[in-house]
Amino acid sequence: MTLTYPSYAALLYNALRPDPFYRTLEAAFPEREAARDAMLRYYDLSIAEAAVWGHLGMAEGTEGISVWSVPLDAEQSRQKAEAKRTALVAAMGTACAQTFAAIEENMARHEAAMDLSDHWYLSILAVAPDQQGRGKGASLLDPVLAQADKAGVSSYLTTFTPRNISFYKRMGYRDMGGFAEPITQSDFHILVRPPAGGPL
Repeated sequence: MTLTYPSYAALLYNALRPDPFYRTLEAAFPEREAARDAMLRYYDLSIAEAAVWGHLGMAEGTEGISVWSVPLDAEQSRQKAEAKRTALVAAMGTACAQTFAAIEENMARHEAAMDLSDHWYLSILAVAPDQQGRGKGASLLDPVLAQADKAGVSSYLTTFTPRNISFYKRMGYRDMGGFAEPITQSDFHILVRPPAGGPL
């Protein structure tokens, strides 16, 4: 399978590998020596999906990327979900696709309780390890957050990495709490940001 965004997929792999979500997903691939390639296909798929159905923020020189989902109507949601199921199995195999779906289902229960269906979702944010701490994360978020503010919509994200929470708070997000995810054996946090000047 030829990658559409090979440099960005490699960036995501290197930046996000320690994250419990992605570490668990990679470990679910049955052939250890081919697991990295499967993850590169997964990241490429995530970027391509956002290019069609959401928003992308890309830093110069492939130093960082933000990947967003936005609310869709019922038919678009059906088409997106069907395409994603098929693409995940093709990219990663059945075991990884099932692990992904199970983790997502566990997380979705907590998200549904907060009624976030009309929010934009920051699916992935990553900055190359050697570029972190230079303001690139904020520069990747600012343009999309400005669009959300202009549209008057809230956004949210989930993270398994507690040290990231202070950064997101500086970007206007509020930590809504931590929740256990049994497959990764880790807690994840949900953070929500209202549009500028709006209520949470």
